[in-house]
Amino acid sequence: MVFNHFKTSFYYLILFLIFVSCGRNSHTEDGYTIEASITDLQDETAILQYFNQSKRETVTLDSASISDGSFVFKGKLKSPREVTVTTKPSDLSFSFFAENSTITISGNLSDAKKGRGNRVTLDVDVTGSRIQKDANAYSEAIQGIQKKSQPIRARYDSLNRAYIAMMNTDADEDVLEKMKAKATKAKDELDQFVEPRSEITQKFITEHPNSHFAASLYVWRTNSHTYDENVEIFNSFSDEVQDGFYGRQIKQELEKLKQGSPGAVAYNFKSVDFNGDSLALSDYRGQYVLLDFWASWCGPCRAGNPHLLDLYAKYHEQGFEIIGIADDDNDHEAWREAVAEDGIGVWKHVLRGLKYKQDSYEIIDAGIGDHYAIHTLPTKILINPEGVIVGRYGGGGKNDEALDKKLNQIFEI
Repeated sequence: MVFNHFKTSFYYLILFLIFVSCGRNSHTEDGYTIEASITDLQDETAILQYFNQSKRETVTLDSASISDGSFVFKGKLKSPREVTVTTKPSDLSFSFFAENSTITISGNLSDAKKGRGNRVTLDVDVTGSRIQKDANAYSEAIQGIQKKSQPIRARYDSLNRAYIAMMNTDADEDVLEKMKAKATKAKDELDQFVEPRSEITQKFITEHPNSHFAASLYVWRTNSHTYDENVEIFNSFSDEVQDGFYGRQIKQELEKLKQGSPGAVAYNFKSVDFNGDSLALSDYRGQYVLLDFWASWCGPCRAGNPHLLDLYAKYHEQGFEIIGIADDDNDHEAWREAVAEDGIGVWKHVLRGLKYKQDSYEIIDAGIGDHYAIHTLPTKILINPEGVIVGRYGGGGKNDEALDKKLNQIFEI
């Protein structure tokens, strides 16, 4: 009744409430408050961190003392992102997507599981984070595929661990080969789930242009599309997402992909080859050069080597060269054995130059591949005599049939 007599005051009150409401819904003014309660968790220390893929470093946001399983973090994020809580000294960890809002975490230590690398992880319930709701929706979408693939994944992991352990013993070569064959068969069974999951993921990304979580999925899918396709997909995201934590990472990935796609001048790397001799890409000006990014442990790479040998024999005398760039920096012996076994020593070979942080799996230098946006193996880059990329085949490019056609056009017209 009072408002009916004071319409002007009511009008400004509504504007004020809208302003306050919009400010709260944007989750950008007050920062985040993360309130966690984990039943039976010891009184120790909780550390809040996130991984910066662009800089390849783990960033610590905060730490808090745990009392009766409860602890609180407060701070502010420039944009939403995935964070991880790790407890010390027990090394329990759980991850979720955080934003500037009040977020509640709950869980029970009895639900903790030991995963890969003996890491102890915990599934937790998260409320108050809109980006986590998107993550939950995606998890539900792929739940069927996850359920079907999980036992095969477990079998593959078990067989692969056994095979690696046997390699460090004096096991008979035939026994090793049989174990390797079993692990390979399990890996091949897993491949049936790759395409269906990929389709679900791309559909989710397409249908959620305003979601920072969708952008987090897309960061790892840029090599599934050509540069032009990637630009179109990225432009479909809202301005907020493009300028967010994952949007900026995507921009950087696309810039690298552009540098490794047709039309760009190829990065002139310098290295030491298989025989200890210096090698630079610029040494091959005047020839067509195929950079073959591969690894001794990459089944599809090894399976494609016979065809590469055919291409080399067919076009080498006409000015065609291959340089193998192997992702075997941690196992030089396996690299050398693979080159010998596959008979590909007829062309030059160098290592990628991958370097990790000491006592960590964090990459501090992605080597040659980083300059060509190499994230999947095998990937091949074709460079013309002027040093310009004229073809990309594999991750972020066309298929091997397109490579055959391109070489035929170059050398047989």
